[in-house]
Parts: sequence; structure tokens; C-alpha cells
Amino acid sequence: MATAEQGQTQNSQLLHCLSLLSAETRDEDKFAALLILPRLLDHNNEETLRYAFTGMNWRFIGRLLAAKPNDGLPADTLHAIAVHIIASFCTDAELCAKQEMHGMVPGMINLLVTKEDEVAESVLRCLSGIVLTDVGARIIDASHGLEALTAVIKSDHKESNRSLGLNILRQYAHWLTSSNDDNAHAQAISQMMPSLAHVFANEQGQLKFEAAETIASLLAGWQGISIQEPLPSWGMDLHQGLKSLMSSKLSPPHRDLTFLLVSTILHVLHHQFLSLSSDHKLSTPRFVALLLHTSCAEIRVVLDEIDSMKQSERERAQGILPLCSQIVESCIKWMCESEGLEMPLVESMREALAGMWDAVGSYLDEIYAKYQGDNDYSHIDNITTASILRLSATFLTEETSIQISKTPHLLALYILVCKQGLTSLPAHPLSFLHPVLASLTSERDVRDTFLASGGPNAVMSFWFQLPTDMSTANLKLGLAGILLNVVATGRVASDNAAKQMWIRFLESLIADCSMVQISNADEEVQGCLIALAVLIAREVQPEPPLLNTLVGIAIQYCIGGEGDIWGLCIMGEVHVSPMLTTQ
Repeated sequence: MATAEQGQTQNSQLLHCLSLLSAETRDEDKFAALLILPRLLDHNNEETLRYAFTGMNWRFIGRLLAAKPNDGLPADTLHAIAVHIIASFCTDAELCAKQEMHGMVPGMINLLVTKEDEVAESVLRCLSGIVLTDVGARIIDASHGLEALTAVIKSDHKESNRSLGLNILRQYAHWLTSSNDDNAHAQAISQMMPSLAHVFANEQGQLKFEAAETIASLLAGWQGISIQEPLPSWGMDLHQGLKSLMSSKLSPPHRDLTFLLVSTILHVLHHQFLSLSSDHKLSTPRFVALLLHTSCAEIRVVLDEIDSMKQSERERAQGILPLCSQIVESCIKWMCESEGLEMPLVESMREALAGMWDAVGSYLDEIYAKYQGDNDYSHIDNITTASILRLSATFLTEETSIQISKTPHLLALYILVCKQGLTSLPAHPLSFLHPVLASLTSERDVRDTFLASGGPNAVMSFWFQLPTDMSTANLKLGLAGILLNVVATGRVASDNAAKQMWIRFLESLIADCSMVQISNADEEVQGCLIALAVLIAREVQPEPPLLNTLVGIAIQYCIGGEGDIWGLCIMGEVHVSPMLTTQ
């Protein structure tokens, strides 16, 4: 009975408070009501909370947020009252999505800009709820909230406020990813990264890891054009912060976060990021070596144990293997471009790669054996196997001492994924397999297997999907390298169906050759494509109109670039081939 009476009394007091907030009452009455109201709200009572929200005089709350020092009561007191009321409703996700709450955002962000320490924490807690809604995130951005929040995380003297600011920016980064707005994402990276990277580089406690998580969230969702040289100034802070992390003993969760952060940075800044130098005691080559050793060891351990893992461990493996694979790929590319490295360091890195390769080769052999056993392509088409396949291709392209015969299923896997594709990756497998296939098919045995397994048809089918312009010139140059090795065998037209496929490809190739001449593309690209077309024409003997077009393109190229190696090859084919000289 007492509880029921108490509830009725509280409800009557709530109704009285709301009545005092009507437009007709004096400001003094409204102040009194606002001071009492938070004590009457039960956050566990959804109905009461929403009733109070509906009855709130939001116009008056907005006036308090915008109060100036000469408005009677001290402005900071008025601001604190307003923010305290708003915070009372921010525990409810549905209320945070209301228009009335969004209307309070500009005023609250202004309080952060004017650095009112008394209300900053309450404002940040309010924004933490509002940023979780689509419109709320947009309003925070439109109200210059990103600038205010980055100022908080960089300079606020209260660590709790900086932590709240980082959390809001992290939630905003999650929203950016779901919005698929590349322009907004690019602008956010420009606005947020300098301060985030500064915190990451200079903090050593929990804030460092919170900054790392926020940076990873912001960069992981970025699907726009990767940033090329010159690298942004905040890249140095990221480099400094990572060196500090990698030279420390990390817990497993923090180690995983580091892998995620490095991978997302490399996604945006490429492996050139690894070449930055800083004042940290860990030199850049040793930093890269440490990254390589740690990532290779992680890959080796996970692949060795993946079959016996529990479900939770397997889920972690599915997340960590693609990250470590990308890191190792970037380290390999960095090694290939670096000069003057100390031999002991190079040898230790090669040992790490060799140990990793043993695990990678065994894993891919097992995967192919499973596929052969039940013909289930999902053994191959998943993010774990796809990332390991990509890593193997990068490794074998640079590590020429490895014989493909020692991994008998690898070439078969490469050809299979080229023909069937990989839905687990955003790009066609040939976009990353073409360098290793161009290298491998220079060997006769591999080339014969590639030809017999339908590899050239897979390459040509992918070529047909590419645009007839220079946006994919480097990719087509790589694909042409594979087909040049195949055409050199003189066995491309084994039957009429094969011949028709090559003639269709020749037509597409000639269209590309015309395009590269019109666009004044790089001579290497022009020469390679024209040479490939001439060699194919020699084998399949197309109809005169198509041949005449090719001869005209070839002669025009040779006249303009006889000194080029491709020009000499093309001239030789044009003059030596009986089929061509008749035209």
C-alpha cells in the first residue's frame, strides 16, 4: 500500500512539475520544476520517462543552453540545468532519435567549444547516446561536432572526458561505414585523424588503446581511393605510436587490436607507410622485422591449430588471418623495395617467411584435398582460405627459390579460383594472382598444366569483363604477361572452339590496342599488348579485315618507337611471319 501511494505521489509531483514548465508560467517556476524533475524520473519506467519527454518545454531548454552571462542567473548554472535535463532522457535510445533531442545538439556542442568544464562530461554523455542514431550522427557533424570532439580528446585535462570523446568518435566512425558516403568519410578522416593520431602517439595508458580502436574503426570502413604519396603528416604519429606498441608486451586482446590497426593503416597508406622514420628508439627496419616476425608467427600458429580449435577460437582465426596476411604482404613488398638492409636482419626475416610458408603450403594442400573429397567449394571460397591464397601468391612472386612442384595442389587451386572466382573477396582472384601466374607459367611444366587445365580461358574471360580504357592498364599488362608465356608454346588453337575463343580475345585486344594509342599510354603497355596481339594472330590466322587493323596499329607503333624492345619484337613478327607479310 505504501509503495502504491508513494507512486501516486510521485506521479502527481511529476504532473505538477510539467505544468510549471508550460509557456504561461514564470521563469522562476520553470527553474524550480527543472531542479526537481530529474529526481522524479525513473529510468526503469519507460512510460513515465516518455510522458515527461512529451511534456517537456524544449523551447525553454534551448533558451537555457544559449544563455549568456548577462541573462540574470550565472550562465554556467543555466547551462548545467539544461544539460542535466537532456541527460535524463539520453538513457533511452528511442528518445535519443527524437527531433527535440537533435535540436539540442548545436547548443551542447557550443558548450564544448567554450570549454565549460562543469558541464562537459554531461554533454559528452548526452552525445554518446545521440550519435547512435542516423540523424543524430549527421547533426553532430553538421554542428561542427567533430572539431569540438577532437579538441576534447587532445586537450581536455580529465581523462574520463577524453575517453567519452573517443567513444563518440568511434561510434561516429561506425555510422560512417554504414552510410556508404565516401565524401563524408574522406572529410572525417581529414578532420579526425590528426588529433586521433596525436593521442595514439603520445599516450601510454588506456587512452592509447581507445585511440587505436577509434582509428581502426575510422579507417577500416574506408572504401574510397587509398591515400598515395606524399603521406599525410599524421602518418608519422601513427608510425610513432605503433613502434611504441610493438616494443611493449601486449595482452592478447591488445595484440589483436594492433594487428587490426596495422592492417587498416596499410589499407589506406599502403606499404610506403612502413618506410617512415621517427625518433623512436626502434629503427624502421627493425620495426618492420618485428611486424613481420609477429605476423608470421601468428599465421603459423593459427594454421597449425585451426582444425582443433573451438568455435570461438575459429571465429577469432577468421578475423586475424586476413589481417596478418595483409601485414606480411606489405612487409614483403617493403623488403623488395628497400636497399642497404643489414644481412642479419634480412636473414631473420627470410627465416620467418620460410617458417610461415611451411604452414601455408600444408594448409592449402589440406584444403584442396578436402575439396577433392566432397567437391564443396566453400572449403576454398571463405575469407580465411582466400586471404592465405593471396598471401601465397605474393610470397611466391618474390621468393623464386620455392619450387611449385613441392606444393602440387597450389597451381590447381590457383587455376580453380581463376575459373570460379571468390565471392569472399571484393576483387577477382586474377587481380592478385596475375604476377605469380606470369612468373610460374614461364616454366614449361607449369605452363603445360596451366594450358591443359583451361587457365588461358579463365584469363581471357576475366579480360572481357574489364573496361576498354586505360583505367586497368597495369592489370591488363600483368594478364598479358601470362598469355604471352602461353602463346609462346604455339599450341593455343588445339581445336576449333579454342581457336574461336582466341579470335574473340584478339578482337578485344585489338580494341584495347587502339585505345592505348589514342590515350598515349605508357609505351610498355602499348608494346606488350600489340606484341601479344601479333603473336596470337600468327597462331589463329584471323580474317583479313581484323588482321589489317592489327598490322596498321603495329606499324604505327613501330614507326614511333623502333628503339623500344617491343617495337623490335613486333617488327620482327611483322616481317618474318609469312601470314603477316602477305597483308
